[in-house]
Amino acid sequence: MRLFGDAGGPRVFHIPACADFSASLAKGLLARTPESAPPEAMARVQIFTNTRRAARSFSAAIRSAVGATGFAPDIRVFGELGADPRLSLDAPQSVDPLVRRLRLTRIVRDILERAEGRLGPPSAAPALADLVSSMVDELQEHQVDIESLDAAATEDHAAHWEISRLVLQTAQQEWRVWAEAHLSGALDPMDRQMRAIEATIAAWERSPPQHPVIAAGSTASRPGALRLLAAIARLPQGAVILPGFDPSLDASAMANISAEHPQSAMRRFVDALDMSNEEIQDWRRDASDPESLQLRAELVAESLRPAPVTDAWRAHVGRIGVISAKATEGLTLIEAPDARREAEAAALAIRETLSDPSATVALVTPDRTLARRVATELSRAGVDADDSGGRPLSLTPPGAFLNLLADWEVDHHSSRDAALRLLALLKHPMCAAGASRGGHLAAVRWMEIAALRQSTPATSFSALRSAIATWQKERDGRKARAEAALALVERVERALAPIAALQGALTPLADRITAHRAAATALASLGEDEGEPEGSPPLPPSLWRDADGEAAHGALLALSWAAPAFGDSHPRDYAQLLSAHLAAESARESVRSHPRLAIYGPLEARMQRADRVILAGLDEGVWPEAPQLDPWFSRPMQRAAGLPDVERRLGLSAHDFAQGMGAREVVLTRALKRDGAATVASRWVQRLGNLLHGAAPDALKAVKARGEDYLRIASQNTVAPNTPPARRPAPNPAINARPRRLSVTRIETLIRDPYAIYAEKVLGLRAIPPIGRIPDARERGSAAHKAMELFTRANLGAYPVDPWPIWASSVEEALKSVDAWPATQALWRRRLERVAPWFLASEAERRAAGRPLGVEISGRLTFAAPEGDFTLTAKADRIDLRSGAGYTLYDYKTGALPSEPQVAAFAKQLPLEAAIAEAGGFEGLAAAPAAGLVYIRLGGDGDEKSVARKTPAAEQASSSLAQLKDLIAAYDAAATPYLSRSRPERIAHESDYDHLARVAEWSSADGEETGS
Repeated sequence: MRLFGDAGGPRVFHIPACADFSASLAKGLLARTPESAPPEAMARVQIFTNTRRAARSFSAAIRSAVGATGFAPDIRVFGELGADPRLSLDAPQSVDPLVRRLRLTRIVRDILERAEGRLGPPSAAPALADLVSSMVDELQEHQVDIESLDAAATEDHAAHWEISRLVLQTAQQEWRVWAEAHLSGALDPMDRQMRAIEATIAAWERSPPQHPVIAAGSTASRPGALRLLAAIARLPQGAVILPGFDPSLDASAMANISAEHPQSAMRRFVDALDMSNEEIQDWRRDASDPESLQLRAELVAESLRPAPVTDAWRAHVGRIGVISAKATEGLTLIEAPDARREAEAAALAIRETLSDPSATVALVTPDRTLARRVATELSRAGVDADDSGGRPLSLTPPGAFLNLLADWEVDHHSSRDAALRLLALLKHPMCAAGASRGGHLAAVRWMEIAALRQSTPATSFSALRSAIATWQKERDGRKARAEAALALVERVERALAPIAALQGALTPLADRITAHRAAATALASLGEDEGEPEGSPPLPPSLWRDADGEAAHGALLALSWAAPAFGDSHPRDYAQLLSAHLAAESARESVRSHPRLAIYGPLEARMQRADRVILAGLDEGVWPEAPQLDPWFSRPMQRAAGLPDVERRLGLSAHDFAQGMGAREVVLTRALKRDGAATVASRWVQRLGNLLHGAAPDALKAVKARGEDYLRIASQNTVAPNTPPARRPAPNPAINARPRRLSVTRIETLIRDPYAIYAEKVLGLRAIPPIGRIPDARERGSAAHKAMELFTRANLGAYPVDPWPIWASSVEEALKSVDAWPATQALWRRRLERVAPWFLASEAERRAAGRPLGVEISGRLTFAAPEGDFTLTAKADRIDLRSGAGYTLYDYKTGALPSEPQVAAFAKQLPLEAAIAEAGGFEGLAAAPAAGLVYIRLGGDGDEKSVARKTPAAEQASSSLAQLKDLIAAYDAAATPYLSRSRPERIAHESDYDHLARVAEWSSADGEETGS
């Protein structure tokens, strides 16, 4: 079948950006098919497209035109020519890309290890292997030999070039040796692709095909595509159809086209064929585009005029002013404050379009995060949206679960993060996802409280069991909870047995994948078999049931099949490989997308058409993407090696933008801020805005005004309810619920922050320590107090001549008794050693003034209050009997000492202990007045301060006790609330109950600074 007459030269057509490429291609094909051609003649037409989606789109268009029973053309994809089994290519098959990735990762890792850190850490091997792979592909595509790269090094090249060459050449040589030995010399995919292109061209030159061969949708931007398209254009029945080619460019513009221009790749192809604009005809016959779209194409082309000739804008101001109103008729610009608002406005524009039962809409963006945000916004309105780019498997629940398990395997023996990883694993929705999920989470909660909420949490299963048993003994009533936690530990240990059997040793990667898959399956199936009738058919594990699970299972099987290429591995190798593999693989959303809605990447959208197109993410660095600095070559070296400039990608992005501008309605969206940082509008938006601002400011205002309307409506849909600001909490519990017993240390809290006493004593709330938290000032204070207690107990009698050995042993024993990591203990030991000389010398003076009666002495004092007796408790750090009369009470501090005004108003611990001593409330001590109240600071270089210098201790004791009685009497009145932060004075640290009191909300709402 002949579609074309004799051309006498290359045959090239174009389809403008304002047309539906697939539909126009199908209609033009049918219009050229002779009426006498038999039905099967269409099957002899061969069509090459640039993507699989384009192939599907054209296939659907042609079937719609010829009917479901008609013959369809033979549609192929350029990039898959090397893997096409119909091609008789006398060359080895190409290696599987995953096999090559794994082997290159192993090679690069070995190179990094041999370099002993000079080239980077071994953990960078997967990322560096991908860079090596892409660089080798680019060299093969442009037919540049690695061994000839020395010629690309200029005299003033950077020193890292020697490292780049070493890594590239070593990796490629070792890969070739391994492939020859294990893969029978299989070719790299790009190598075979280029050979397939050359073989196809050679076969056509020997025997030109007489059937139609059409290349559609490619811009010929890559060397292989350019050669193949040039050959197709010269075939007897060959034709090339360019997307969005602009034959109207004037001579000055064509002479100044750079790689950044949207027409640059196609112009290079046309110049290679030595064709003029007049020879490139519209593929469509008798096409009449809407005037508004023709004028918009003219406006876009003018705005994208090459930079050296933008002075021509002045000559076209009049023309732009005339056409601008019609050209911008269906154009909207949304400049959102941030990415969230951009997604909301885009979703609103989509929903508006779908309200028309016949309208179609497409979101086009290279930013997959933005695409997912828009899809999420649409789902809230009940609109299902399927992103054609899918989601990285690593972001799906099964993928995240598999990564968590691999990370736990790496760290479960030694890392302080092991407890966090274990808890994240057990609380993940994929773990125990069956009917017993609720019981599983309860058991995890008890295990967490018993064994993981410690400064040094349990990490091994034996340690978990020991910690749970200890936790059960500490309080009655925990038996059932402890048993549930212990049963959980047993189940989890059995589930992780396949991994434990490897014991972190060097193991074949395939065996490690098998163990990992078995352990993941067992964890996901915890409790699923409980309650099932005997003999019932087993269900597939919940981890692998839905679309995401199937994709994750397939990814593991593929990795297992390719694993021999990597060889033996450690757990860390596997975790890095798995993370990179899952991030590289995509999973399609398990939703059925709205039939009139599509989400595309820019390349996918090239051959698609919708009534409204939303071009989203139009900020520099997003669309277009920021030019990536080549990790191997500088720009002069790229040019010397014959490699393309990075600006080539900018030209392709500009072409995709220009194609998108051809829709009947176009919405441009951008965000003024992304991730908290200000953005710069895409260069194409800037150019269009600048041109309209100078030639047609009213049209520009109308374009922006339509965008403002979307933002205003979207903000109304998401505005928070008008709720009054939070007020400072002031709970008034019943009198019989208020505490009748407090320690002297909690009196200061009652004065400063009564709400904390309410939460602790009335509500019975206790803060659970964070997992693996670093021991803080409280633990350091406990260690110092313990050391002082041990030291004083060891020499309650005569003070030794050389107290250092007793001091040193007391410090060591105290540090062993606290829950702190060795590094922390070493730091605290050094601080106590620094204060030791001062303390031991001053201790001799204290012994001369009095004799220690005891340390950590418990005491209490009960007094009458309006609603009944109130008991004050205390545990004195140390009490000495003075040589004259009375007691000296000591308080050890590791932080700053309180000032005398603070003691008078807040810090009532020592004065109230003096009142207890005077009343004879300390165990084993007779009633006697306090002669001195002394703070000893165990920090810095050490110092000592007596707060009884101006006011006798007895007066402080009596006044403080009187103040306490007044305070308790006030709280015995039902009208007295437990106010949050009533007298904070200053914020030393956050309270455990500040989040319950919503301090950040009411302090800001009241216009006051917290702590004022």
